[in-house]
Amino acid sequence: MSSIFMSSYENTAPFKVGPDYIDPGYHKLFTGNESHNLDIFMFDERTVKHIFKVNSKGHNIAIVEGVIGLYDGIGHTKDNFSTAHLSGVLDIPIILVVNTKGISTGIAAEILGFKMLDENVKIKDIILNNVSSEKSYISLKEAIEKYTSIECVGYVPRNEKLSVESRHLGLKQAMEMKDSQKITEKINLFREIAEKCIGIERIREIAGEFSPEDEMDSFKPIKELKIDTVGKKLQ
Repeated sequence: MSSIFMSSYENTAPFKVGPDYIDPGYHKLFTGNESHNLDIFMFDERTVKHIFKVNSKGHNIAIVEGVIGLYDGIGHTKDNFSTAHLSGVLDIPIILVVNTKGISTGIAAEILGFKMLDENVKIKDIILNNVSSEKSYISLKEAIEKYTSIECVGYVPRNEKLSVESRHLGLKQAMEMKDSQKITEKINLFREIAEKCIGIERIREIAGEFSPEDEMDSFKPIKELKIDTVGKKLQ
């Protein structure tokens, strides 16, 4: 899903919440730029801010792909290392992607739940996924905007060509996609969907409302890493 947005802009800075090596590989494949993990469980907030700021510089837009569900992390507190938690640390807006399969008016209740669970989380817009038709999108959009007051910025149509190939051990990795023609076709499909079905300029406007903090300029890189656990037996 995120690759659709990332490949729709020139010079995107891609990021992924949490430790992940599969999605960042696809980010690089479809944007041409290195993707970086943002993990507030493994790193402190100051370090994560630094990673985000440094690797956003010189790019036209930064896009962070979330992990699992918006509020899903470790435990049930609000500061549970989830996507929502990270968005608060970086003070960045959220575009919530919601699956529409087998649902109608009830989608408004689902989104309202996301909105009300933590009103400090900045859900700016909604993108609907797995939509059967434009007519269905218009109907769902009407229900969402009527009951939640959150704008729908577009949708991703149901299309088997968007799926990532899988195998018995899981998803195929980006490095296994060696057919340049298929890669080009996939990128063109992403851009076509984005142009026809998603408010790309609106997303650009949302991103333009945010700028990373400047206080991280004095961050000192680690010159030498000392590992005290080498050779020790874990209890």
